[in-house]
Amino acid sequence: MKEFGKDRQITIVNLETIQITLSECVNDGILDEESQFYNELIELLDQARIVKTYPELAEVITKAKILETGIDAWLSMKRKETLSISWPKIS
Repeated sequence: MKEFGKDRQITIVNLETIQITLSECVNDGILDEESQFYNELIELLDQARIVKTYPELAEVITKAKILETGIDAWLSMKRKETLSISWPKIS
């Protein structure tokens, strides 16, 4: 159970990292005009904080990776530094 708690905490920290990057982009007026990324991110953070099993955590991580990829694609088009997040490996 210790390992699960650690993996969940890493996931939360990663989501918070994405949130900081997203906030910076929004503050610069260059991304997420309709709050689509932000709303999805808040939902994932809420889910990550309450999951109790690895399958639930894996689902959050999968969705978070998709969100990260979308933000990275946008950042790379704008010649901004992209995210390089290392996620827990869950089988």
